[in-house]
Amino acid sequence: MKVIKPTTYNIGMSISTTLTESTATYSSGTTYAIGNQVVYGMYKYESLQNSNTNHQPDLLASSTWWLKIGSDNRYAMFDGVVQQASSKTTSFVHTLVIGSVVDTLAVINSNAVTVRLKITDTAALPSPVVVYDQTIGLSGVVVGDWYDYYFADPTVKRTQVIFYGIPPYANAEFELTFTGATGETVSAGEVVFGMLSDLGATQYGVTSGIIDYSVKSTDQYGNTTLTKRAYSKRMSAKVQLDNTQLNRVQSFLYTIRATPCVWIGSDDPRMQEPLVIYGFYKDFSTEIPYPTYSLCSLEVEGLT
Repeated sequence: MKVIKPTTYNIGMSISTTLTESTATYSSGTTYAIGNQVVYGMYKYESLQNSNTNHQPDLLASSTWWLKIGSDNRYAMFDGVVQQASSKTTSFVHTLVIGSVVDTLAVINSNAVTVRLKITDTAALPSPVVVYDQTIGLSGVVVGDWYDYYFADPTVKRTQVIFYGIPPYANAEFELTFTGATGETVSAGEVVFGMLSDLGATQYGVTSGIIDYSVKSTDQYGNTTLTKRAYSKRMSAKVQLDNTQLNRVQSFLYTIRATPCVWIGSDDPRMQEPLVIYGFYKDFSTEIPYPTYSLCSLEVEGLT
């Protein structure tokens, strides 16, 4: 079990992008009518009143004037909402300078054929040097037999990738390239970067699933209507760790309480969809049954 404790994103980290946003940028000198939408910072807002002038959308004092309705498409993949994605047809590139050392980057809920991470040390002399360049494919579908090979649903594919072993360059440029088939909508739900911590060995017997927030309603005649809504992943796991690591792991878990992190239950690509979750732990407990090792039980719930 590994955990990426995220470095907090801010909009100043992004230095270029090929993503676009159709909603107009907020202007303090413009008068907005009820229902008008604007972009301010990372987010989109809708005017709640007519004659809406000089009310900065992100201020608490403006809460009766503006309603936050979503994220700017250019920055949606950094907003902490897994199913609110940045998207563009065929491909897009986003470049950022994080400004601190990170060793792992995860892409969650992505629709793409490949994701490439290229990191350039722009301070190198006499010219910039590429210090990391890896491309990971998401299009492979695991098949069980020849029938699946020919007839399996081609839309069922991996949605998340993890880039490990990023070298320690605090001010390097991180260039992310998402590529899909021609004409296909390519998207990224969440990009998370930070330092990786190893909690111990995940034991067999892990359970995983989802919490579905879809609405199911049945009328007086027995007709059922289904309204699809967001969902979140969940995982229950036991982790074996040496008792020499017990203090470190316990202290680490204290520090990330109520903090969204990327939880990696297995490095095996066959198990990444159910066992990689961007979310928080709801509960953990530790059992010390032997002099040399302990068992830590974790309940992890993903974000929607």
